[in-house]
Amino acid sequence: MNRVIELSGPFIHLSNNMVLIPLFGDLFEEVIMKNEHRLLRQIDEETVNRVIIDFNGIGQIDERGVAALEHLIWEFQLMGVQIYLTGVTPDHSQWLHQYHFQANVKSIST
Repeated sequence: MNRVIELSGPFIHLSNNMVLIPLFGDLFEEVIMKNEHRLLRQIDEETVNRVIIDFNGIGQIDERGVAALEHLIWEFQLMGVQIYLTGVTPDHSQWLHQYHFQANVKSIST
């Protein structure tokens, strides 16, 4: 099960300094926490400065998952990384608003 959770947030290079992190499954705290250290390490080792977090594969979102995602985004930003969100559906946006998502990110449609 741990391996499945780790695979729910792969690290895909789009260029030398930009990566895509497509999230799969439900956005719960455990998914973010199990992937956090690996993602932070990869960003540091590979001098990434832009990350696109893709919500296309996300089903449900809970409050603790939103808080964990905000914390991860904050850590990325402390490392000098610009964060973009893509694939956010109307349901996702309602959940993010309901759970007071306040991360300073840019959204892109595709």
